[in-house]
Amino acid sequence: MKKPKKKTKNYRRLASAEIGDYLLRTPKFEDTLTKVDEDLMKNLYLVDASDFEDGSLYVPTYTAEEIGVIKIKNADAKELKKYKKIFNDRIELQKSAFSVYRPEEVEKLDKALVYCKGNTAILVVSNDKEAAEKAIKNFGKDEE
Repeated sequence: MKKPKKKTKNYRRLASAEIGDYLLRTPKFEDTLTKVDEDLMKNLYLVDASDFEDGSLYVPTYTAEEIGVIKIKNADAKELKKYKKIFNDRIELQKSAFSVYRPEEVEKLDKALVYCKGNTAILVVSNDKEAAEKAIKNFGKDEE
């Protein structure tokens, strides 16, 4: 008799805040990350609200750590590529800023994780890229 497959949560159906809150608990962060409003997220990532369903951004007090989750409206390959570029541009901008006043943070940015799949784009900047990758891969499995 076959064992039933363990169901995992599907990124496509979840709100960005659910994904962001999960990622906030999973890899270890040096700083305290705070969820900010969607308007600030739009300004920091330079995105148009008409392009996405919802988004969540968690910012630090003093480090380069960050979590960004965007649910894309018309998520085709072109849109996913666009959001991957948006996140990579953000990483480069942060590297420039942190290299001047907190150069030790640049290493975190060098190891930033950008994940784009389905209708979801995710950016995670933390001390532990491997833990962030594992959290994304195993999302929801520990909650069933």
